[in-house]
Order: sequence, then structure tokens, then C-alpha cells
Amino acid sequence: MKIGLLISQQTGENVKLNLDEFNNYMPTWGSCHIWGRFPVDNIICNNINTTRTLVSRNVQKQTNLFVPQKHITQLGNPANLKGFQGEFKDTNINNKDDIIGMNITSSIYDIILMFGFKFAKSKSKDKLETYKQNAYLYNVHTIIKENSDKQFVLVNHKGKLSADFEALDNFTKETLTNTIKLIKEIS
Repeated sequence: MKIGLLISQQTGENVKLNLDEFNNYMPTWGSCHIWGRFPVDNIICNNINTTRTLVSRNVQKQTNLFVPQKHITQLGNPANLKGFQGEFKDTNINNKDDIIGMNITSSIYDIILMFGFKFAKSKSKDKLETYKQNAYLYNVHTIIKENSDKQFVLVNHKGKLSADFEALDNFTKETLTNTIKLIKEIS
């Protein structure tokens, strides 16, 4: 059974997570937006400008850096970048790195631990902001639903989930303490 940890780009600045608890048991994944706080094994970066900065620092020599295939060419084919196919036809979606990370990890692992993800509906009066959050939630829900042979575990999530997420058979919530305990038991 293969397990991977995906840390959301929404993870708050003050959130603490000791990756040593996970590194012995599974690969870690996360957005380029959280990499400075959480030194993950695999970075997902959908933003060309951020990718350019990371490449200029040779981050791809220290960890796996996953970027859109078209960015590799635009950057002059630097060594050690990992490319992924696909793009967002609608750019008005929040947290694109999370969606990409879910797509990649669900193609590799049997269990995907999801840390720092927030599934709250938008309370903004701005219609575009509400649309962006709803599009994000729709994409996340669709990925989980379409990967029914995978188990998605939302780690340390505070609050209630919408009925749409509660209805998914392959989606659960668990505390960080229990998650670490279970990982050690099954590994």
C-alpha cells in the first residue's frame, strides 16, 4: 500500500507540521507557495514566474520540481524539472497547485493524506471570488469522486464538511495524532 502526504497551498503561516514524522514512511508533496515553510520532497508549481525563481536557485537539484510541460520549454529546458500535462481552461480557480497535486498523487498512491486543505464555501460578496472558490471545491470533489479506488484522508481539518464531501465513500477526516499512529502501525 503506497501512501503520500499532500500539503495544501492554503496551509496557514502559523501552522506547524513536523515532516520528520512522515519522511520515514512516505513522500511529501506541496505547492511552491509552502515550500519555504515545509521542505517537501516534491514541489508543484503552476506559476511560471515562481518556477523561474525556483530554477534560478537550482531548487530542482534538491527536490523534485513538477511544472507544466510548456514551462520547461519556456525556461530553456533546464535539467531535472519534471513536467506534467494539462492546463486550466478556466483560470478563475483558487489553489491550482492543490488540484494538480491531487491529480498527480492520486495516480501514484493508494492513500493520499491531505493536510491544510480548507473546504469552506466563499462568504465573499464578490461574485468572482465566490466563483473561484466554488470551482476549486468542484475540482477537488471531482478528483476524489473519480478516484474511488483511492482513499483520501483530510488530516486535522477543523469544522464540518459539506454534504457533498460527507457523501464520498473514499474520503475521511482524521486527527494528525491518529494519522501518525496509524501510519506507524501499517508501515
